[in-house]
Amino acid sequence: MRYVFFVILLSAALTAICAGGDGKTTRELLSRIDREPFHAELLCEEIVKTGDGALPSLEEARQSENLAKKQAALRCIVSIKWKIPVRCFYATGMSLEETIHFSDTQIKDAMRLKIGELEKEGKIKELAEIASTGDAVTAISSLEAIERLDKSREAAETFLRSVQPSDWFYAGVLFAHKPDEVLPAVTATLNSHQENRKLAAISCLIVGSSPKTFDKLISSLKHKSSLVRLRSAQALGIMGDGRALESLADALRKDKDPTVRAEAAWAMGLLENREKAGETLVKALKDDKRQVKTRVIESLAVAGTQSALDALSAFAKDSGEDSLARNRAIRAIGQIGKEGALEKLKPLFAEEDDAYSTVPAVIGSLGPVAIPFIRETIEKADNSDFKTYTKCQLALGTMGADAVPLLLDFLGSEKNVTRLAGRTLLRRLTGEDFEYDREAWEKHLRENPLK
Repeated sequence: MRYVFFVILLSAALTAICAGGDGKTTRELLSRIDREPFHAELLCEEIVKTGDGALPSLEEARQSENLAKKQAALRCIVSIKWKIPVRCFYATGMSLEETIHFSDTQIKDAMRLKIGELEKEGKIKELAEIASTGDAVTAISSLEAIERLDKSREAAETFLRSVQPSDWFYAGVLFAHKPDEVLPAVTATLNSHQENRKLAAISCLIVGSSPKTFDKLISSLKHKSSLVRLRSAQALGIMGDGRALESLADALRKDKDPTVRAEAAWAMGLLENREKAGETLVKALKDDKRQVKTRVIESLAVAGTQSALDALSAFAKDSGEDSLARNRAIRAIGQIGKEGALEKLKPLFAEEDDAYSTVPAVIGSLGPVAIPFIRETIEKADNSDFKTYTKCQLALGTMGADAVPLLLDFLGSEKNVTRLAGRTLLRRLTGEDFEYDREAWEKHLRENPLK
C-alpha cells in the first residue's frame, strides 16, 4: 500500500498518552490553517517546535471534522514523536486515509519477543527485514532496536539497496536520528550511477537531511531522470537552505518536466530567503501548466511581498486564466492579508465571476481591517439588494468574533434587512436569540465571551 512507511511511524504516536502542553499556542496555530492554507507546513513547524507540550491539543485536533486541521495535527504528532521534518509529509502528499489506516495496529507478543532476541544477537539484517514487513508498530520496534545497537549505518545500507519506497523512508528515519553514523551510507548511495540507488538516497533525504549533502542535491537537479530531479527539489525545500534559491529558480524556469518545475516552485516557498524568490515566481505565473501555477501561487502567498500581491491581483483579474487558478490566487491574496490585500479584493466583491466566489469569505478572513468596508457596503445597499447582503453576511460569518461590534450596531439599523442580518449572525455565533435587544446581547456576550 502506498505511503505505508508514513503510517508506520504514526501508529505509536497516535496511541501515546501525553500530559501537559502549550495548548493555547497549538490551538491558535491550528486555527490559522484555514486562513493560511498555502504551505501549512510552516505553521506546523511552529507547533512542532513546542515539543511534547503540544501533543494533548494535537490529539484533540485529530478528532476535528475539519480535514485540513485534522491532517495537520496528525502530521505534527508524527514529527514530534519521531523527530523528523513535518515538511516531508507535505512533500509526498500523504492522504488522511492512508495515514490512519494502520493507526490502531498493535504488535503481537511473539513478534516483540523475536525482535528482542534479534537485538540481543545483534542481527541487523534480520531486524531490517522485519521492519520491511509493513506492520506499523513492528517496523517502529525494529528501528528502535537497530538504534539501540548503534548499527544505524549498517541498517541504512540495507534499506538503501532496496527498491521499496518504504525502505528508503526507514533509512531516512535512521538518518534523522543518527546523522553522523548514517551519512557515509547516504553519501555513497548518492554517488551511485544507478538511477534507483541514487533516487533511494535522495528520497531518504526527504525525511532526514544533512548540510553535507547539499552540494549533491544541487547537482542532482541536473540529473537525466525527472524523478531524481523532482525528489532533489523536494529535499532542498525541506532542507530550507537559502543557497538553493538560484538552482531551484533555474529549474523552475528551464526544466522540461512540469512536475519538476512545480516542485521547484514549492521548494522556493520554504527557503529561508523565500522573499527573494518573488521575481522568478511572478514570471512563472505564465507557465502553461496548471500544476506549476498552483505551486507558484502557494509560494507567492508565503513570500508576502508587494510584488507578489500585485502579481496575484493581476492574475486573478485575467479572464484568460483558468477560473480555479484565479480563485486560488484570491485565497493567496487573503493569506498575505492586511490592508494591501483588502484593496486588491474590494473591486472584485461585487463581481459575479465564478473565479471570485470566495472573495467575501476571504475578505472576512482579514478580520477587523475589513469592518469599515463591510459597514460601508451594507449602508449603501438597497433593501432589495439581496446579493450584496448575502455576500456581506458571508464575510461577517467568516470573521467570527471580530464581527460582533458591527453586528450589534446592525440591531439598531433603520433597514429591516440589516437588523435581521445582525440578529441572524449573532444567533449563529452564540446559539442564543435576544431578538433586537442590544443590551441583552451585550450582557450575554460579557458573561459568555466568544473564543
